[in-house]
Amino acid sequence: MTAFTLKLIAFLTMLIDHATACLVDVARIGNVSNTLYFTLRGIGRIAFPIFCFLIVEGAVHTKSKWRYALRILIFAFISEIPFDVALFGSFIKLSAQNVDFTLLIGLGVVCYMMWAATWKGKLCYLGLASTVLVVGAGALLAKFLCTDYSMGGVVQISVMGILALPRDRFFKNASGKRWFRALVSIAAIIACCIITRNSFELVALAAVPFLFAYNGNRGLKTPFTKWGGYLFYPVHLALLGLIFVVPKLI
Repeated sequence: MTAFTLKLIAFLTMLIDHATACLVDVARIGNVSNTLYFTLRGIGRIAFPIFCFLIVEGAVHTKSKWRYALRILIFAFISEIPFDVALFGSFIKLSAQNVDFTLLIGLGVVCYMMWAATWKGKLCYLGLASTVLVVGAGALLAKFLCTDYSMGGVVQISVMGILALPRDRFFKNASGKRWFRALVSIAAIIACCIITRNSFELVALAAVPFLFAYNGNRGLKTPFTKWGGYLFYPVHLALLGLIFVVPKLI
């Protein structure tokens, strides 16, 4: 399974989740049973661990971490109004910021982890201690900004950041192995559940088989797939908001 395939799975499950939340919670369209509602929202939980993993992969393989972060930041601002409209029924909701901000903070933490992991000698211990502080600071920043998934999201990305550490210094007999990737992903999801105190997020463990199946290849690579990946988030939220929510707000 390539990174492109993982993105498609994440986009599909996210669309199911957001469409359910928009139609049922915001637009109040239709009469959906609790069983169907939580089943569809549960399917949507698969998306976030995949996006967290792809952020870590992006940190490892991008040619410029600064440009990568800038792209995420730009689309975070682009997505904010569509996010507020589709999922909260408001053109501006200061108490909730979209998940791109969480991913951006997580990216910053992972990049620091990768840098601190290169410190040698006695500085190695300083790198470890400072990494813990940076993870905590990133989590608190997400909480302060009220980002989607908040502290739990940053912690989840940070735990998955273990997969980005240099293979020649850490986990020599495990790094790069699919079973190790699965164990780290499970630990990351459980850590998110503990931080958020939300046991429903355990459903996200359904994403682990997809991450296990990842073969390390990027897959289909074109300008359309590259920019389409960034655009899907704001565009699908904008369409949901324009079709089902905006008519009720006007």
